[in-house]
Amino acid sequence: MADRTWQDTPLGRRVKAAVALSVAFAAGSLALAPSTAQADTTGDHCAYDIVSEELTCADSPEAALAANSDGLQADSVLVRLYNDTNYGTANGTHTLTAPGSYTCSAGYSPVEFTITRMGSFVNKASSAHTYRSCDVKLFDSADATGTSSTWIDNLANLNTAAGGWANRASSYQVRSPPPPPPRPRPPGRPGPLPFGGKAKGGAAKAAPPFRLGYELNRPGRSRCS
Repeated sequence: MADRTWQDTPLGRRVKAAVALSVAFAAGSLALAPSTAQADTTGDHCAYDIVSEELTCADSPEAALAANSDGLQADSVLVRLYNDTNYGTANGTHTLTAPGSYTCSAGYSPVEFTITRMGSFVNKASSAHTYRSCDVKLFDSADATGTSSTWIDNLANLNTAAGGWANRASSYQVRSPPPPPPRPRPPGRPGPLPFGGKAKGGAAKAAPPFRLGYELNRPGRSRCS
């Protein structure tokens, strides 16, 4: 059974609202009935739709995406795991998709999606590539708990991740990476000073006040008439 922990969150409502808007008509909205066709789960390349919760497999990544799409709008690829290192597709892939132009959002930290349905791709991922501002964390367990990898953006060989993560992932989580922390100022270096002034002890030197009368009456300067 697919993991449903995200559906009752603001994120779940945001995704479903985006889908509903994409199929709305001026006179009303079109209600989408669940598909009566059974998704094909045979094939080395599988795509999992985060909204429909369908895992569809085919003989190529492109065919899996086409079979997984609802046909109303193009899907966004958020994560792709590869059976081979260096993003090779010869031996299978697992792709996470969302309808439309979806992008991971830092507003849903610390976790945006939890995926526990990987089909036959359990313990097969050897490289990982993320898209749409998403990062992925891999888990040994099938319920995304316990031992996990660090957050990964793109990694051509999962064995190079801390702990070695090739052929280990049974579930994963997705989020937007947090913004980088501000760069610390080197010790002993004050901030920029006005007019190129130098400060003692790191204190900023204030600019001298401009005295109009003094400037106009300085010796050797003519008074403006």
